Amino acid sequence: MYLRYLIYVLKHKWHVFKICCMKGMFIHAFTHDLSKFLPSEFIPYAKYFYGGKKNKTEFRLAVLEHYHRNKHHIAHWVGSDGKVFDMPEKYVKQLIADWWAMSYAKKKKEYGNIGIRSNEVLDDLTKFYQNMDHSQMSAITCFYIEDHLRRLK
Repeated sequence: MYLRYLIYVLKHKWHVFKICCMKGMFIHAFTHDLSKFLPSEFIPYAKYFYGGKKNKTEFRLAVLEHYHRNKHHIAHWVGSDGKVFDMPEKYVKQLIADWWAMSYAKKKKEYGNIGIRSNEVLDDLTKFYQNMDHSQMSAITCFYIEDHLRRLK
């Protein structure tokens, strides 16, 4: 279970690394999602995705900790009172790299040998954003996301 999750995280980090390097985000290429290796995140995630019995409470707490520790997640920019804050553009770029890596992995599973910049991957990335609940994002954050997605096409 733990090994399977470790392999998943390392693959995700590798895809993010490639995208960050393409985009000149060299520090984030190395630091992306390092908190996923902390026991407070790693163990609940591994158990939830690869273990037998799912502990939803433990998993949700780990997800909240992950969002709190990583500024490239939209939920990091929502206050405990529900107030939505603007996400700085540098974190939006990191968010896009994260989503891009996720879309690439999904399409690679579906199509096999597919390029990281393929239309299928970029279309999936755009659809992912369009299907999100935008109420948890400020207008500025939405503008930055849409602007960066437009630039990818």
